[in-house]
Amino acid sequence: MGLQEVVHDILESAKSESAAILKAGNEKAKEIIKKAEAEVLIKRSSAEEDLARVKDADERKEMADAALQSKKELQNVKKELIEEAYSGLAEKISEMSEKDRANMLKILLEKAMAEIPDVGTIYVNKKDVKLAGTLVKSKSISIRPENIIGGIIAESSDGKLRTDYSFDRFIEMIKETRTKELSNILF
Repeated sequence: MGLQEVVHDILESAKSESAAILKAGNEKAKEIIKKAEAEVLIKRSSAEEDLARVKDADERKEMADAALQSKKELQNVKKELIEEAYSGLAEKISEMSEKDRANMLKILLEKAMAEIPDVGTIYVNKKDVKLAGTLVKSKSISIRPENIIGGIIAESSDGKLRTDYSFDRFIEMIKETRTKELSNILF
């Protein structure tokens, strides 16, 4: 299984899991957005009435600032919801069954060892140290805990080469390539 297939499998799994998270978060998002839009409409209506009555430039600036602040608040709500979706995805990944984790670790270890022939250290989530130890056959490879959700980081014996197949990195890749798509789904 090639790296792209692994990434594709992870992306597909992440996509289906994020769809469930998104569905649950979508209702919350709609409610927050409706409330924010209602507040924007009220503020806009109030601002228009005040602007019609008052010609003073300072007051017009104040109204524009209030509208801008409302837009910023709406953007912040959207940003928080997107971050919640990614946090939910990370949580789902960290809750994978031991069997699924073992399968993923095996695939990722094979990829890393094909990429770095002289692997000296494998870094994994602390709950996967024992599991990784059963998968690594070589006594010369040390298994160390790392603060990652899952997956592996492989390092050459001399420490000069590193391959990051951690789920943290995969989520970052999804964020870099799919955030706009997620935003379109949510909003």
